[in-house]
Amino acid sequence: MNALKYIVTVLVIVGCGVLAVLVIGWLQRDPTSVVQVTELPIILGADRETNAFEALLQSEPSAPLKEVINFTFADSYKLYSCTNGTTEEVALMLAGRHDGDLTTSGYETINSAVRTWEPLAFNEFGHILLPDIDTASYQQQLSFEDVPVLSGSFITEVRRAKVQLGVKEAYVYYGWLMNYIILTTSETCMYQIANKVYHAD
Repeated sequence: MNALKYIVTVLVIVGCGVLAVLVIGWLQRDPTSVVQVTELPIILGADRETNAFEALLQSEPSAPLKEVINFTFADSYKLYSCTNGTTEEVALMLAGRHDGDLTTSGYETINSAVRTWEPLAFNEFGHILLPDIDTASYQQQLSFEDVPVLSGSFITEVRRAKVQLGVKEAYVYYGWLMNYIILTTSETCMYQIANKVYHAD
């Protein structure tokens, strides 16, 4: 009888140990590891004198967006698709230009321009970020807030705003990776793109 109790006790201890390892592994998992990132093809407009991503807009860019455009590289932007099972997210990445101020990091101007423009982000790029939704019916100014950056990430700043889509809600995120601005509706997608860009050959 004592031998049986001993065996049962050992099995319980071993079982608890295995469960603890599995739980710790789950808590420490990389939240972006199950997402597949694909760079999407971009069809540029015929007028190459125009900043390339302006061709993506459905209307004339707002004055704040024009200021952002002034401090981004004309052809250094990309569209990405992040797929997680049957869920697909789209992201836009822009490359900010150095403003020539050697007394600072050199990107304060583009950062300030993006902060001024951010309330209009959904109105101007919502149709790209949520292609399956008639975003023109949900035009709205967004109120962004800072959110904590994922530990160990290459992103240095993340901001988030809630979007009202009738009775549903969504979020718009953007993060800074060096001089790159990643705009998407998925925080996981944003971090996965940052990993892909940072480790690009």
